[in-house]
Amino acid sequence: KPASGTKVGAGTVNVNGGTLRVNDDVQMATTPDGTGANGTLNINGGTAMVAGDITDGGGTSTINVNLGTLDMQPAGDPTPGNITADTLAIGNNGTAVVTNAASISSPAITIGFGGSIAGNTSMDIGNDGTGLFDSSSVGGFTLNGTFQGSGTVSGDFIQSPGAAIIVGGANAGGSLTFYNNLTLGGGELAFDLSCNAAGAN
Repeated sequence: KPASGTKVGAGTVNVNGGTLRVNDDVQMATTPDGTGANGTLNINGGTAMVAGDITDGGGTSTINVNLGTLDMQPAGDPTPGNITADTLAIGNNGTAVVTNAASISSPAITIGFGGSIAGNTSMDIGNDGTGLFDSSSVGGFTLNGTFQGSGTVSGDFIQSPGAAIIVGGANAGGSLTFYNNLTLGGGELAFDLSCNAAGAN
């Protein structure tokens, strides 16, 4: 059902088939009084379309694309949307796709069996050192956009020409630990050094 205006809420929304379309931003894990809460979006089939951004309202936000599609630029939307959530899990129950997302910001991104991220999406796992990007269940991931943050990467990680890996983040130090193969494909690899000569450079 089409909707307009930013949707604020807590609790769980299950999309089990058909199409759910929201024609504006969706703010998860927030109650009307501004306090944090738990917000979960489960896509178990069908398609969820958001003609705007998905944002975290300060509570605990979880997106599970178990089966089906999360489309961040449905027909008529002039720009792709951004996703911000505490946890994003894609796949495990069959074909599951996140498509048309301009960026994904989450400290825990998991791509399970049948899951994929389509497009030139930029990803940020945060720079506190605890970020996780895990595509080991599907053998690995091919980066077409920008990947930044500090933490661990599981599964083969392949950089396409023109893609960028920014360790830590823009103007932020950090480290990325790759548990499997890292293939640099002629794109950008950037990192910042500490101003302290005794620092961990």
